[in-house]
Amino acid sequence: MLATVRGALIVGLAVILAGCSASSSTTAPNGGGSGNGGGGSGAVFSAQVNFTGVVPIHGSFTDSSTASTGQSCSDYAANGLPFQAGWYGPNPAGGTVGGQALSVSPSVPYKDFHGAGTYTGNYFIALKIAATLFVTTSVTVTVNGDSSGSLTFANALAGDGSTESGTMTWTCANG
Repeated sequence: MLATVRGALIVGLAVILAGCSASSSTTAPNGGGSGNGGGGSGAVFSAQVNFTGVVPIHGSFTDSSTASTGQSCSDYAANGLPFQAGWYGPNPAGGTVGGQALSVSPSVPYKDFHGAGTYTGNYFIALKIAATLFVTTSVTVTVNGDSSGSLTFANALAGDGSTESGTMTWTCANG
């Protein structure tokens, strides 16, 4: 039963990540890693990653795409993405961070998102390190009024049974 559930979660994560990699944004090098290029004039995230587990990652990246729809960092913290999409945090979108290709997508669904605050519970994060997909729904996401914040997760599970835990913190600057 656990293998079936694990398999279904991995397949679901693969579909989500495939959709993310099919987007039109490009990856451009910057600071200590790579992040989404393009983007608009809204908010720009600068993130610091500290993951431990089967693949330790320590590094940073800049994401100018995720919150590019916001008028400002505080606007994005208050409203999230348009069209009732909820709130999504910084994502290197497969760029290199700490020597590893990394995608991580902290999010809070629209039905739960109410602006700045701490969101703890069953919020799904899509985590892919190199070619390995990890799944966890037990996370804590903190969004501050200036769109800075943090993500904490423990024991994200890969299909082979290995785990990854970690934190990611970020700041926000108006673009």
